[in-house]
Amino acid sequence: MSRKKPSEQLVDVAVMAALRHTLTYRVPDGLDVRTGQRVLVPLGNRRALGIALEPVARMAPGLKARDILRVLAKI
Repeated sequence: MSRKKPSEQLVDVAVMAALRHTLTYRVPDGLDVRTGQRVLVPLGNRRALGIALEPVARMAPGLKARDILRVLAKI
């Protein structure tokens, strides 16, 4: 019997950095992230603030999402 891997929850984040596009991050188990919340995310070798946007169905093949580190403001 094969075990089905639980689906990952992914969300686009508008990162407060000199980027012209959103980045997709994985929501770790136990973390509740909602649209409009401020979040702390890894960006390169540092951390950055961002705003959680809409959920994403899946990542492009060959790419791996990094985890959101924490929610900074509750709605």
